[in-house]
Amino acid sequence: MAVTNAQPFDSRREILKMLNNLKVKLLDIIDRDFKGSPKLRSYVLERIKNAKSIIQDLDLRLRDISSHGIEGYRIVFVSSEYLEKGGEKTIVVRKLTGGIAVIRVGAPVEKSIHIVEISKWRLKCTCPDAVFLSAKADKVLTNILKQNIEPLMYKYVLCKHTLAGLSILLTLGALKIEDPILTETIWLSLLSAYLRIADSKDIESNKSVLMKGLKILEKRTYVKI
Repeated sequence: MAVTNAQPFDSRREILKMLNNLKVKLLDIIDRDFKGSPKLRSYVLERIKNAKSIIQDLDLRLRDISSHGIEGYRIVFVSSEYLEKGGEKTIVVRKLTGGIAVIRVGAPVEKSIHIVEISKWRLKCTCPDAVFLSAKADKVLTNILKQNIEPLMYKYVLCKHTLAGLSILLTLGALKIEDPILTETIWLSLLSAYLRIADSKDIESNKSVLMKGLKILEKRTYVKI
């Protein structure tokens, strides 16, 4: 399935319903495997709320959906900063003291769009929230394992863009919410968020969730970690 030159959706209600189904799935996993972590619940619910805002403004935010890789999709979202400020422009103004000044206004190119890559194997995004999440999660994972490993968690990110994008693809039928591989990917994305926000005591008291995550990552990367 390929969708290009995305047009405004007439099915926001269906996408929002799917987002709610996704919320239920995420919270069920948190309750079952992450001991109902209040921090993780709050983290997820905040991003669900922000994903809802994206879906409600989908005609403004969605720029493109296209096939990418094996059974994957690339979604381009316009950033909220771009909608508020417009694209970056250079303005030349005359100063009161004489001379001129060059001022840049608007959203710079790197902050104008966010690119999301989604398949049943990955949830990736270029937004600052996603980049910070994966970097922190990888750092914590490295400290726990006491060995240097290649970055892994950038493939498993829960941000408002991946949640909105996943809801769209599930609504379109491009992915299935009950797919066991996708469920595993969602689980790893929750682990990534957990590693970002949990303190060392939380992680120490829930070693089973870390061991489960390492087992899945080893299976996927074919690397002993």
